[in-house]
Amino acid sequence: KERDMNFKDAFELMKKGHRVKLPSWGGYWYWDAEKETVMMQCRTKDNGEKGDLLDIRETQAVEYTMSNILSDDWMIVE
Repeated sequence: KERDMNFKDAFELMKKGHRVKLPSWGGYWYWDAEKETVMMQCRTKDNGEKGDLLDIRETQAVEYTMSNILSDDWMIVE
């Protein structure tokens, strides 16, 4: 099982079709080949409703998003 990867490795796996996340996340990121961007699937909401799906280019939390990218504990979503 792939675990504790840097973003470079996680990004390569995303481009091969894998979904990746950080251990603390309820959601995940994946590569959308058609849109040529990283899509961020947010965690399921407390009421059971599916979380928001965001294009990384639309993030409002730039510092948070960048700090996630700099993490070294990325993992594949099983």
